[in-house]
Amino acid sequence: MYLTTPFKLTLLLLLAITLSGCINASTTNPDQPKTIEPPTTVTPPTPAPNTPKALPLVGFKTVNTGQDHSCAIKNSDNTLWCWGSNTQGQAGFNNSTSTSSPIQIGSDLLWQNISGGYGHACGVAISEVNDLSDSAHKIELHQLLCWGDNRKGAVGFGSATANYYEPTAIQDDDWRVVSAGNSHSCAIRLDNSLWCWGDNSSSQLGHVSAKTTSPSPVVSSRDWSSVSASDQFTCALKTDQTLWCWGKNDTSQFGNGTTNSTTVPTLISSGWKTIATGQAHSCAINSSDELYCWGDNRYGQIGNGTTVNQPTPFKVTTASATTWSAVASSRQHTCAITLTDKSLWCWGNNETGQLGINNTAHQPRPIKINHTTSWLTVSTGESHTCANDKANVIHCWGLNHYGQLGNGLSSDTERARLFDTSANWQAIASGYRHSCGLKGSAVPYSLWCSGFNHYGQVGTASTSSQATLIQVRATTDSAILSDWESLSTGPHHSCAIAISGASHPLFCWGDNRRGQLGDNVTLSNVPQHWWANSRSQVVVGADDWTMVATGANNSCGIKAGNELWCWGDNSGGQIGNGTLSLPTDAPFLPYKIAGSWLTVAVGGAEGDGGHVCAIKSSGTLWCWGKNSHSQLGNSGGNLATPTQIGAANSWVQLQAGEYHTCGLRDDNTLWCWGDNSRGQTGSPQVTQTIPDPADPTKNISITLYPTTVTAPTQESEEGRWLNMSLGSNFSCGVRNNRTLWCWGDNRYKQLTGAILSESAFAPAVIQSSPEWQQITLGQRHGCAIREDANTLDRYTYCWGERSPYQFGDGNAWKSTPQPLSLQ
Repeated sequence: MYLTTPFKLTLLLLLAITLSGCINASTTNPDQPKTIEPPTTVTPPTPAPNTPKALPLVGFKTVNTGQDHSCAIKNSDNTLWCWGSNTQGQAGFNNSTSTSSPIQIGSDLLWQNISGGYGHACGVAISEVNDLSDSAHKIELHQLLCWGDNRKGAVGFGSATANYYEPTAIQDDDWRVVSAGNSHSCAIRLDNSLWCWGDNSSSQLGHVSAKTTSPSPVVSSRDWSSVSASDQFTCALKTDQTLWCWGKNDTSQFGNGTTNSTTVPTLISSGWKTIATGQAHSCAINSSDELYCWGDNRYGQIGNGTTVNQPTPFKVTTASATTWSAVASSRQHTCAITLTDKSLWCWGNNETGQLGINNTAHQPRPIKINHTTSWLTVSTGESHTCANDKANVIHCWGLNHYGQLGNGLSSDTERARLFDTSANWQAIASGYRHSCGLKGSAVPYSLWCSGFNHYGQVGTASTSSQATLIQVRATTDSAILSDWESLSTGPHHSCAIAISGASHPLFCWGDNRRGQLGDNVTLSNVPQHWWANSRSQVVVGADDWTMVATGANNSCGIKAGNELWCWGDNSGGQIGNGTLSLPTDAPFLPYKIAGSWLTVAVGGAEGDGGHVCAIKSSGTLWCWGKNSHSQLGNSGGNLATPTQIGAANSWVQLQAGEYHTCGLRDDNTLWCWGDNSRGQTGSPQVTQTIPDPADPTKNISITLYPTTVTAPTQESEEGRWLNMSLGSNFSCGVRNNRTLWCWGDNRYKQLTGAILSESAFAPAVIQSSPEWQQITLGQRHGCAIREDANTLDRYTYCWGERSPYQFGDGNAWKSTPQPLSLQ
């Protein structure tokens, strides 16, 4: 979508549903179960600012993950600590602010167990009060506390209105264990009676009536040992080890061989010790310590080697493990700990690295977590996993969208963080949701990519997203090339120039819906096409390419002899052939544009045309294509033929964003033009107002002609510009003194913490240390290479929008277990 020359970055992000867990225990039964009345008035606490306490000094005995938050109980004093998403109060911080560092919850309570659901959480804690009849005696209360999203009554306080932002006790004091599902909860009292409340749209509460906003008995029996509340169904074990389930059964999540849903607890089978339910699948350990799974298997979460639903229990084994001590099921992945050597195994959906195996490939069979420790407990969130080792140290991995890994960082970062420990990055480039870079001390370089890979834009042999860097090699009929000299990334496709002897072939891969790969077809060039043959090689005469530039729907390249070729979408005239139509003979092959050219930049928004600007050998500036926001540098409409912009003949560099463009002249002055609705052209004044093309009832500001971008010390040599890069609605540049500056949209922290407002209409210094080299911007985040002045090592730093695959925070996204600093 943006940058044209090598360097741009942005990412994805993704997400969606629920998790649950279960904890076993047993007690004796009192004579009669207690009844519970809805409280007459329970007022949700008013959110207050966070007051983080010091991190614990010792380890934890258990950890539990909700959809995108986590909680753990401290080993020495049974205090509760939570972190991650808190948008609905589910982390219990008495506000709605998310945090990536653990904060203590309910300081005066001794927590026994904890369970996180989709947007709420519940726990059982012990407190002591004075016995009114004997002042020297204390009475022990076993309180049930819930907090978070209460729109469907899952918090259990007799209403389904406001959220609860801190743990609040439900009436009575005789609870033993609780399980929080998607929008309902279930708990077992000390008398072993079972109670549920919340959403009942699929009879997951065990009866046919509407939702119940206060705990309601499931049945009258008092012989329940554990319960696991899931998305729209619930399963529980009785003291005689029989398994009972109720609610939705559309994917055979009951394991009884049918897809028949039930409104009341239904006997499934016997001989079970532990039950764990995912969104639509279940796993259980039997009395012989064998593990079985059944139900939804779209991502291989059953562990049977297929992706076909499993209607009856399937025995899960590995070459070295047949018995198990613990199991956890999430939305679409499963993890379990072996009984003998306490090793940890995971399988199923791995889109965000939640299996902890250092990649994002889905796994239909159990795969061992490559870690030397022995494990005690494990808990699976929707897209992340946490486990506790034998030293009571918690490890987490997977998505860190809200800081749910608890490592003190979240994916949004207001300052540049080290992305990768490699010290030899030479160039970086970013698409919407994937990134690529060149490594090495000198040409030729090795090419590495990672990120969102739906269109094959990462260049792997699959379309699975890639959370860690993977080396890219080009395939031809005669050789496999691993030597590269330059690259460029569009929103969903990539292009790079390889070195093969004296030749310099150009390869493109990824999204090809507009013909932007230059192979005369419009099929996305998924890896099966790319690796199987040479159809992604852009062939125009000799393999003598010198540069490539990619935009949203187009690509352009320059060959030896200063020949300029463009290909892809032409709805705005961006191919430069004088029409708004594609060539009839070879519509998606490169089209040669007359003239002698030095460099080119391609911009545009995905699915909305595009524009091209280029510099001729004479140093003059020429632009063509879509001009809805004056991104061509003049006041006219679209241009189907390259048109000179201004009379200057001193242009040397260009970058193109969605609807704005910037260029450098040979005196190191920076000029920008086009959309300025967020200040992305660096002009503090509104130069012209036009109706917003996306909404004619609104106006936006534009910078009509190239305008100098000024900043303090502009008149001095060090105040001028070395290079720049353009994102969606923001811009950054490196000045001659190697300081880093940004301006424009800041709603996603893409200008870093130096700017607090949502937009900046003039450049502001981001990093004053004089060591920055090259910069690349994605849709909503940026990366830059920084060179150590002493060692000359070159490291990549990133910042900006959170997303599961971004380079924006090297310590936030983890596909392998990382210990929390809590021990």
